[in-house]
Amino acid sequence: MTSIRGVLTASLFRTLGLIMIGGGVLLYGGIRRALTSQFDETLRGRLTTLMAATRWDGTHLDIDFTGEAMPWYQPGLQAEYFELISAAKSDRPTGQRSPSLGGREWTHRPAAGSSYVDDVLPDGRRGRIVSSTFRPLPDEELDAVGREQERVNAVASSPEVNLTVAMGRESLDSALNSIAGAFLAGGVVVCIALVVGIRAAVRRGLAPLATISAQVEKIDARTLATRVETRGTPEELAPILDRLNQLIARLEEAFSRERRFASAAAHELRTPVAELRTLLEVSLSRDRCAEEYRIAMSEALSISLRAEGLVRTLLTLARRDNPVANTETAVADVLEEVATRHEQSAAEHGGEIICVCSDRTLAGIDGDALRCILDNVIANAVEYASPLPRVRCEVHSDDRRVSVTVTNPADGVYESDVARFFEPFWRKSASRTDRGHLGLGLSVAKELAERGNGTMTAVASDGCVVVTLSLPKSHGREHAAGAESGAVAQMRSTD
Repeated sequence: MTSIRGVLTASLFRTLGLIMIGGGVLLYGGIRRALTSQFDETLRGRLTTLMAATRWDGTHLDIDFTGEAMPWYQPGLQAEYFELISAAKSDRPTGQRSPSLGGREWTHRPAAGSSYVDDVLPDGRRGRIVSSTFRPLPDEELDAVGREQERVNAVASSPEVNLTVAMGRESLDSALNSIAGAFLAGGVVVCIALVVGIRAAVRRGLAPLATISAQVEKIDARTLATRVETRGTPEELAPILDRLNQLIARLEEAFSRERRFASAAAHELRTPVAELRTLLEVSLSRDRCAEEYRIAMSEALSISLRAEGLVRTLLTLARRDNPVANTETAVADVLEEVATRHEQSAAEHGGEIICVCSDRTLAGIDGDALRCILDNVIANAVEYASPLPRVRCEVHSDDRRVSVTVTNPADGVYESDVARFFEPFWRKSASRTDRGHLGLGLSVAKELAERGNGTMTAVASDGCVVVTLSLPKSHGREHAAGAESGAVAQMRSTD
């Protein structure tokens, strides 16, 4: 498993390490160039001094050189060197040499007029060499006014000569090595400091994650009311914590709904089981005639069928991966058929069912599924309409959807009640527990609608409840979805 702390530590150390190395290399390069340039300036000064001291008397080259003035050209461990030769006779060196050269020869004779080069000195040391080709000044002074032209002519008549000056680079190399050592030691110290500092910074930066992890670890099925604290958390984590809290809230609602479902299911199943047990105990309490046994068995069968229907409906609600067949269905025809079946029930309660079915658009849903949906919705509207079951059903459509609205008066029903219409076993009044209605009709209807790619909503407005079923419009083709209409038919008239 990848560690965020490890990845961040390695990335920061790698990045800062590369920056440090790059900066160190650039800084060392700058210092090296500066020291080398300073060394070359000294070497250039030596060359310029000797060039100024070189004279041509018309037959001989000479450098006005004294050992006392320039002791660095004397033999010694750190001696410097110079050599003055005629450029025309550079193949057979003649001229003047520093006393430090003695009888030694150059390991590699520098080219005439070459720039600064590093090479091995005649005594075997590493050194830096520079040479220049020029024409020396005449031996006599010709600087007086009016004799400038004579001076220029005298310089032009001088031969070209090559002057080479060399210095050992021990001091330069020692300084550069000291600086490199200091950089290396400093780099090691900085690397250690980086490791310690980065680990501490990453640990401090990721501390909120550890806190959040500890909070989330305490949340389980019994503590879903707990929320992760968002105050004081980094802004990068705030959206994640908000989504996490929303997820926990949905889980809390789902767990609460499932607990209510299980409790209501157990309560509803207990009633027929208790009735069946009571009936059997009474029947077996004494001998009875065949007719009495037949009546008792008929009642037991009725109770069993009701319990079977309840169990079947609960199983249907639990199978959320079973789709509804997608076929062409005339919504208006099915609505009129279902409404006709409930007209007598509405009339018995002093009401009526009005159908407005001028829109004959086809919907893409299985006919049996649509009958089950509308049967449950209209039965619920007739049963719970108040004060009278005056139910209005309408069909209308647009370019993509076909909708059915079922409207009934509902005094005392509020938006908070409508929000729970589709919960299994929910009833507004706990006293309404007649055996004919299990409180599952709208739940089953909504479930079937969603399996048929439709939606079902309910709103409370102006003393009425409006349930809207929206279905996809048919495009003239039949699409088998693998669902059996017989299974759908088993859910019809559940409520």
